[in-house]
Amino acid sequence: MVISVTIDSALAGQSQFNSTDIAGKQFTVRRKVNGELQSVDYFVTVTGFSVDKPFALGDEYVIAVEQDRYTNGYEIGRTMGALRGRMGFLGQIPSTRSGRWFDSFHSVVNAQNIHATMPEGDLITHLKNLEQSAITRVLSNVFRECVVLDQGELFIGNNEQARIVSGTNFAGIELYIVPKHTVQVNAVSLRFAATGTVVLQLFKEGRKTAIWSQSVSVIDDTITVPIESLYLTSGRYWLGYDQSTSPDGVATDSTWCKTTVFAAIPVTVIGDRFDQAQYTDDSAINLNVTAFRDYTADIIARPGLFDEAIGLQVAYNVLEGVIYTTRSNGRERLLADAADKVGLQMDLNGYAPVSDLSKVEGLAQRIRKEIDRVSKAFSSPRNQIVNYACN
Repeated sequence: MVISVTIDSALAGQSQFNSTDIAGKQFTVRRKVNGELQSVDYFVTVTGFSVDKPFALGDEYVIAVEQDRYTNGYEIGRTMGALRGRMGFLGQIPSTRSGRWFDSFHSVVNAQNIHATMPEGDLITHLKNLEQSAITRVLSNVFRECVVLDQGELFIGNNEQARIVSGTNFAGIELYIVPKHTVQVNAVSLRFAATGTVVLQLFKEGRKTAIWSQSVSVIDDTITVPIESLYLTSGRYWLGYDQSTSPDGVATDSTWCKTTVFAAIPVTVIGDRFDQAQYTDDSAINLNVTAFRDYTADIIARPGLFDEAIGLQVAYNVLEGVIYTTRSNGRERLLADAADKVGLQMDLNGYAPVSDLSKVEGLAQRIRKEIDRVSKAFSSPRNQIVNYACN
């Protein structure tokens, strides 16, 4: 979801932007200047974000909120951006990134025929939708399931040990995620000796401000909070809270877990110096996570592997539209007689509803073969997960 904000008189001179659409979610903020998006120094807060320099009247900001970011082990937006525009329809664009055209996959596939048989609407929009639909279907068939490597809580053990007296440091968990893997945070569990409000914050190495924040009301000694759409890609992170503004925590008799995918350990941070983190026995915080194989980088690095499958899928979708079009005026009826329809059905599915014709390979069979070829290029033995000190 993308939110465009134009600073009005109520926000001008302020440095805080609040919105329920971005509170507790991951997002990025850019400023729009002369039609171009420029980076902004901002700090994620519980209710939105703040900036160092106050907003000026008329300034435009674009906020990109991450929703449904992953499916079946790949990041939707980034993979779609890498695969879209590699091919096109002749006469609509001057060139393509791959040098190939959808028109070459079947004689019926061209912009004129599509325009004649499509529902009423804009041709360019329809062509873009055809391509995006084909890319989505191919990716869904290649990556049929998410390869989950580990799932559960980071720390095992619930026996209360001692009260953690609040200090002035950042207390939480340091996580390191290896390349080509992603960890989804499903829930955060907190154990505190008193009630109050805890502001959870997530920092990433290389970023001076939090990239995610959420406020939690502690009403019992133990509380578990579901987290929506929080994904940690490869790198080092710190997720926790500021002790100076939080109740006293409760230590538990727990052991920390390390897997082949990620490592996690309790930590306290002196001030904002994450490079001087001190490891501790407990920080009164636990995470429920799902770790999975992330194919995003591999897809982006080898987009050409998908060209043939996407082109065949576009051709299949176009032929379906031609065969089953309901339009009947003038030149849009491309099928002169029943024989033409039978021929396209053979091209589509590899057979025709006529008993004396032998079966032939159609687009559907070619797509399946291509999907198998691409799937093998991304297949690898499933990681063997080894948990240490978690028994």
